[in-house]
Amino acid sequence: EVGGRAALPIWLEFMKSAHEKLPVMNFTVPAGVKIIKVDVDSGKLANSRSTKTINQAYIDGTEPTAASSRTEESTDFLKQDLDN
Repeated sequence: EVGGRAALPIWLEFMKSAHEKLPVMNFTVPAGVKIIKVDVDSGKLANSRSTKTINQAYIDGTEPTAASSRTEESTDFLKQDLDN
């Protein structure tokens, strides 16, 4: 058995009952943290051509500044021939 199959249902049941009477609260982004939409393939800022994006948290000043472009070639290291 793996954790997702064996332990997760037990954890979910426990957490549901543990939080049953607690108020619903939204997460507040801490000061000095920015949430930036990033292109999954390039790791750069997402643009209108980005097909896969995620919202990523960065400490202010560490976020990417360049936008992704379709012309960038991404390297898939899992498919590279290791004999070269």
